[in-house]
Amino acid sequence: MAKDEPATTAAGPGGDEARRKQHYKLNREINAGIADSGMKARFAAIGGEPLPGPPAVFGKLIAEETEKWGQVIRAAGIKPE
Repeated sequence: MAKDEPATTAAGPGGDEARRKQHYKLNREINAGIADSGMKARFAAIGGEPLPGPPAVFGKLIAEETEKWGQVIRAAGIKPE
């Protein structure tokens, strides 16, 4: 999957240690599900590519994309209506 293609993700609010443990457990379950050959086939049938990984990698991607597109918006002078 190219970085600029649409993505479907799962994310939740940050929080205390108990909340982070819940996020990591959910992340492990999602990663296990998308590693399943049947699920991979379903993704492929709709042109998708599952990209499992830890929450920190997703957080880094979001931060990078926010900065990249923020620069584009500022350079273009785009303002909210």
